[in-house]
Amino acid sequence: MIKTKQLDSYEFDYIDPWGPILSSVAWAVRASYHSTLQAAPAQLVFRRDMMFNLSKAIDGKAIIERKRKQFARDNERENAARISHQYQVGDRVLKKTNGILRKFSKKKSDPYQILAIHNNGTVTIQKGVTQDRLSIRRIEPYKE
Repeated sequence: MIKTKQLDSYEFDYIDPWGPILSSVAWAVRASYHSTLQAAPAQLVFRRDMMFNLSKAIDGKAIIERKRKQFARDNERENAARISHQYQVGDRVLKKTNGILRKFSKKKSDPYQILAIHNNGTVTIQKGVTQDRLSIRRIEPYKE
């Protein structure tokens, strides 16, 4: 049997390239285990183990609780690295440029002044003679 990690060095037969490795692929699918769900995908679907002839009892409430706790841990870990910033009227901000940019193009536009802050996560900036309403995800504080 060929292990899945050896597929890059395996020389395929041109007539039947998948015949010898199909059992290895099937084994990899059956043996996959989800750490948060604490079960294989086939165990969740069929309530039976794909490797051994055993039934598997699935507790849906426990799975939902584990997923909720994992989500909270991941969210807390990600938020730990964030720097909190409160925008004020009169602050200057840089607007991020959208899309795929060329190598030497500007990733942020010139600083603009905040005219108003809205409670839905947007700010109004003065952009020349016009005003533009942007999400706070599209701006960064300007440091002079």
